[in-house]
Amino acid sequence: GGEVVPGAVDTQGDIIGLGGTASDGSYISAPPANTTVAPIVGMPVAKSGRTTGLSCGSVLGISARVCVDYPPDCGNTIAMTVCFSGQVIMGSLAQPGDSGSLIVDADTAQPMGLLAAASADGRFTIANPVTDILSALKTGTGSTFKFVGAGQHRASCILAPPISGEELIATSTVISSQEIGHALDVQKRYERTIMQDAAVIGTAVGRSDVSPGRASLLIFLERGKFPGQIPTSLEGVDVRVIKTGRFQARIRPSNPNGFKCSRASVSPR
Repeated sequence: GGEVVPGAVDTQGDIIGLGGTASDGSYISAPPANTTVAPIVGMPVAKSGRTTGLSCGSVLGISARVCVDYPPDCGNTIAMTVCFSGQVIMGSLAQPGDSGSLIVDADTAQPMGLLAAASADGRFTIANPVTDILSALKTGTGSTFKFVGAGQHRASCILAPPISGEELIATSTVISSQEIGHALDVQKRYERTIMQDAAVIGTAVGRSDVSPGRASLLIFLERGKFPGQIPTSLEGVDVRVIKTGRFQARIRPSNPNGFKCSRASVSPR
């Protein structure tokens, strides 16, 4: 869970940076939209975090199953690795201290996810979909939860660092729902077997690097490890292998030799 410090949270939902920039170059606050949106491959996204401020990118993978490393001070007595399903993978949006940031659809400012982890090399950011979070909060409570906000509006990315070429392609390329649906079915059938390989730290459904308009099964490999045999396609879906650093829950820096995590509990899905 999280703790709200009295007077430190805007009751109207304003987030620094979502409203664009002032004439002096400073960020303008604005609330997110008060309706949510589900992630789709290529969705442009924005977030304003404690460490990096405003940053923008796009959704590279959905329905991700990722294994995240937690240090011993993340509510646990020992270091552990927990695998989560149904996550969202984006490009480089965060650094330690940004975890918990609200990620919105940059075109509508609708909440899409909460920043949860990143790869050790900084290439990828992981988020929990807000639709899942709201559903979990409603379970058995009889209460209704929603995001405080206003109407839809575009989130400004003028002062944000430029996004990668891959993310620009993902944002401009539309993949049909039939393509995505078939890839999701394939992922479901083969994911358990693929994740048994010790070199594999995650899978997701994203864009093919061969045909931008086609869906692909993304397989994330821990850099420096060598997997067993990985097919180039499964049931007509391209398999795209991506080497990266391990996924880590690096919530905020505590000292030069490590990171300290928030008071969030850890529960696998």
